[in-house]
Amino acid sequence: MKELSRTIKYVYEDGKEAAPSFTDSAKFTRILKVNVVTKAIVEKGPWTSQDDVIKGQTSPDIKGYVADKASVADVKVTADSAKPADEVVTYKKVEVPPTPTPTPEPKPTPTPEPKPEPKPEPKPVPPTPAPVPNKQVPNKPVEPKVPGTTALPNTGEKSSSAAVLGLGIVATLAGVSLIKPRLKEED
Repeated sequence: MKELSRTIKYVYEDGKEAAPSFTDSAKFTRILKVNVVTKAIVEKGPWTSQDDVIKGQTSPDIKGYVADKASVADVKVTADSAKPADEVVTYKKVEVPPTPTPTPEPKPTPTPEPKPEPKPEPKPVPPTPAPVPNKQVPNKPVEPKVPGTTALPNTGEKSSSAAVLGLGIVATLAGVSLIKPRLKEED
């Protein structure tokens, strides 16, 4: 049997332990054929393992400190691999800036505003009544120059299809111009 292991150590900057260390390993085995009489190894089988990964882990949180590595990654190994190097995670104290004490802003002292001197008001002038014009009543109502019925001149047409067509085109263009901005807003 062959075993490869790795330890992750958690320390403060001064080297003291910050959290318990974490160790994981991968074990490899192989079958050997041995001569029963001579006890000599006749044949070596290939190395096999149930798990060929040495696990890593996330660095633990320690209040007031920050780790130089947030986590340590897994390592895949074989029986012929060299022993993986141990990992060290160092915790550094978080510098808390001093809380600034607010300096009160000086409040301006109120200065009294000078009061304007009262101005003498002019005396109102009494209004004079406007003259009323004399109404003149006409003796006789005005009669129109052309006697007869009021009617529009006859142009000779019963209906104007050109006017109806023009009105339809104007209505269509107005409708399209109102719908087009809405379509742009919806896009």
